[in-house]
Amino acid sequence: MHALMERWLEFKRRDLSPTTFELYRGIVENHIIPGLGRKSVNKLPASRSRTSSSPR
Repeated sequence: MHALMERWLEFKRRDLSPTTFELYRGIVENHIIPGLGRKSVNKLPASRSRTSSSPR
């Protein structure tokens, strides 16, 4: 999960201002990664892998 989030951050970097990128990085490093632990993406239950773009 950590590697996936790192790749996502690098992908988003080009679309974000430096300040927003640093904010996102802080959220990922301080909240998302610790909340999910070092689990593999395919080991996460579906309820933890939903995004805000999922159908409601």
